[in-house]
Order: sequence, then structure tokens, then C-alpha cells
Amino acid sequence: KERLITIEFKDGKPLVIVTAKYEGVTPQMWGWYQDGLVENVTKIDKANEMKLLEDNGDTRVVHQRIITPTLVSNRSHIMTMWSEPNFDGKSLYLATSVGNEELEKKYAKNLGKDVVSIAHLTYTEVEACEGGIKIVFVLHIDVAGSLPDFVKTKIGQAQAEGCDKIIEFIRKNYKA
Repeated sequence: KERLITIEFKDGKPLVIVTAKYEGVTPQMWGWYQDGLVENVTKIDKANEMKLLEDNGDTRVVHQRIITPTLVSNRSHIMTMWSEPNFDGKSLYLATSVGNEELEKKYAKNLGKDVVSIAHLTYTEVEACEGGIKIVFVLHIDVAGSLPDFVKTKIGQAQAEGCDKIIEFIRKNYKA
């Protein structure tokens, strides 16, 4: 496993960039994970719930809820997701909650009393390489609300570990 993790904070909002190479995993295996993303996310992390709200063929709309320790409010956002799979080249998997104000109104009951966070961008680029895949994994999520800086730092660190957890899940659960 080769990887480089960069975590930057701008105004307390983590930007996480992971570039990595993983042996023994194919672009098709990552595609399998993405196809079942809504179910798979919670299997990896029970504090991370995802519910499919709309499937429009080219895009999916999901409600993502992050369960936080009891001292702080849970976080939620409505994301629009799309992908450009190309298992012989580079596959792209993207999501954002930016511009989803109408969807937030439409699905307000899903958000409940949670703090509405902003997924500025989630971007994953997957490319086949000798023996495995190369990944560029970018997360820029503003958890919103008032949180102590050390909590925001822990959130950024947890986001940086997400790619490794996905790979571990794929290795354990993918059946060709």
C-alpha cells in the first residue's frame, strides 16, 4: 500500500486529499462498492447512515446522516451523486450538497433537528495500475455548527481513514 494523506483546514473546514495505490483491488471491485454505496456505508461505519431518496438514472439523491457523540448534534446533508465509470481508464465518482436547497426543503423531514452540514465535494478517481488501483480521494465537508477545533480535527482524521476502510470492506466482501 502506498499513500499520501493531506489534511488542510480553512476556517475550520477540513479538506482531505488521499492519493493511494492498493494492490489486489480492481476498478470493477470499486465499482461494485459504489453500486451498493447506500448499504455499504453503514456496514463500514454504524455512525454514518445513508438513505437513497431518488434514483434518476444518471444521478442519485441521498440523505447522509452522521451520528455524533451525545454532546453535539448529529449532522445531515442531502447530496446529489453521479459517476463516470470507465473500468479500462479512469472512473470518477462525485457528490455534492451544494445547490441542493430545493431538495433540502423537499426532504426537510429527513434532516429533522440535525445540523445541516455541507458536502462541498466528494471526489474519487479510480484508475487501474499494475497489480491494483490508484485512487485520488478528495473530501471537503463542512460539518457546520459550532464544534471545538479538536473535534473538527478528529473528523478530518477520520475522513482521511475512509479510503482504507473502503478497501478493507471490498477485500472482505467482494465476490467475483
